[in-house]
Amino acid sequence: MREVEAGRIRIDGPVNLYLPETLQVRDQGFRAPVRVINLMDHSAGFEDRALGQLIERDLRRERPMVEYLRQERPQRVHAPGAMASYSNYGAALAGEAVAYVTGKPYEQLIEEEIFAPLGLRHTTFREVRAAGKDLAAPMPAYMARDVSQGFRWTDAGFKARPYELLGHIAPAGAASSTAADMARYMAALLNDGALDGATLFGPRAAKAFRTPIRQVPEGINGWAYGFITYDLPGDHRGYGHDGATLSFVSRMVVIPDLKLGVFISTNTETGGELVRRFPDRLVRQFYLRPQIFPRAGSPALAAQAKRYEGDYLGSRRAYGGLEGFIGLLRAGVKVEVSPEGRLLTSAGGETHAWVPEGDPAQGRFISATDDQRLAFIMENGRARAMLGAIGEQTYERTTIWREGGLMSILAGLTLLCAVATFAGIFVRNRREFRETSIQNRAGLIQNIQSILWLTSFSLFGVWLSKTGDTANVMYNWPGASLRIASACAVVSAVLTLITAVAVPAVWRGGRRVDSWSQIRKAGFTFTVLTYLGFSILLLLWGALEPWRG
Repeated sequence: MREVEAGRIRIDGPVNLYLPETLQVRDQGFRAPVRVINLMDHSAGFEDRALGQLIERDLRRERPMVEYLRQERPQRVHAPGAMASYSNYGAALAGEAVAYVTGKPYEQLIEEEIFAPLGLRHTTFREVRAAGKDLAAPMPAYMARDVSQGFRWTDAGFKARPYELLGHIAPAGAASSTAADMARYMAALLNDGALDGATLFGPRAAKAFRTPIRQVPEGINGWAYGFITYDLPGDHRGYGHDGATLSFVSRMVVIPDLKLGVFISTNTETGGELVRRFPDRLVRQFYLRPQIFPRAGSPALAAQAKRYEGDYLGSRRAYGGLEGFIGLLRAGVKVEVSPEGRLLTSAGGETHAWVPEGDPAQGRFISATDDQRLAFIMENGRARAMLGAIGEQTYERTTIWREGGLMSILAGLTLLCAVATFAGIFVRNRREFRETSIQNRAGLIQNIQSILWLTSFSLFGVWLSKTGDTANVMYNWPGASLRIASACAVVSAVLTLITAVAVPAVWRGGRRVDSWSQIRKAGFTFTVLTYLGFSILLLLWGALEPWRG
């Protein structure tokens, strides 16, 4: 916004005007260019990729930001401005645009223009590491000795995690700070950019930071110019930002009408709920009258359950490859309505209850136990999409082939067929070995497929067993077990095409005494159809791309 106020960047200008040629955003089938304002409200339309590259622990894998942004370019999956879906890549691209326009490395630019004028002596985008070629200088020693360790909570207690390197995407998450420095920063924001005689920004930026770019339903957080706008209890409005890495979770909220700034950060991944709810709880505790919880359900909602019930898929995910496959498995939210008239959302093993806020048909809900909101986008009296309280992505109602339930059913049937086929090798009656040459070859192929599917499922299970610690997934993505599981599935899917072609010949068979029984023919056909359906679904979900993490 300093560059916008100075006239060096146009807020509605294509971002390519402010980027080196190697980083310019490609069309990828979209005619409208990505504009600066799309980066500020996260509506550029990028998919969100993270695994194996967003956070590093090995200095040898660190890259300069320009190189990272060029090599990890995401797909554009939505038209610019169509929807807000948080993008770390977009945030970093905005930072690089400012660095390119000013001709200064990002870390140096922020130090000179923001940290130094505000007296933030313990805030930096530099990191605790050895010096590296073409990388920004490391964090000064006087700061490095105070850096917090990150932890993971386990059954055996806290387990330390390695230092997280994000310098390659610095504007999106590499900052380290103290509560005291964040207090000075929030004081400057509350005072329209001025603090102790220094002026950080002018009235245009001050207004922009408090003005939503896009309209969202009341109670749903939206986007101002780079900041999240927060709907708080008692109709108070704030702005600020959330942050999360593997181990650290933070939230900063400034509330102008209360002259209040709240900053909270935890150094363990399980601190997310505390961080997200703390500002709301603080405002309710000290500025509002007590509220009785839980809120009662609505009989009217129970009668309108079909409007909302179904599976919804978040937009903040990868849209292809193995990461896209895992994203589809984990990005879904199941919506149900209880007999008591509460709307239930289930994701990641957690369930939250909501009650209507006003007419149930309007699609606005409030948490049964706190002040979070949920809003549905209605179309012809039925929910088409859902916006969560944080507002960082849109959850769209899924088509049947993207529903986790269908994947579970086909996976279960495939596993059952593979086990039955493999067991049949050893328990089949000798008379069932009478067969034509085509049946012999078709049976051999299905035996091979059973081994491939069982291997694939076993290796996927091995991979799943290591996902309890998110850091294992991030740093070791995709891992040999997942790649081999996918490769086995690819080979089995190809063999399914061969067996599908052979089905008519298998049924024609030969003389009754030299051919499979009707039951075995039916079992073969059922197995072919099951494998075919499962293979098609895996293909659509991106699971048959072992070469593409």
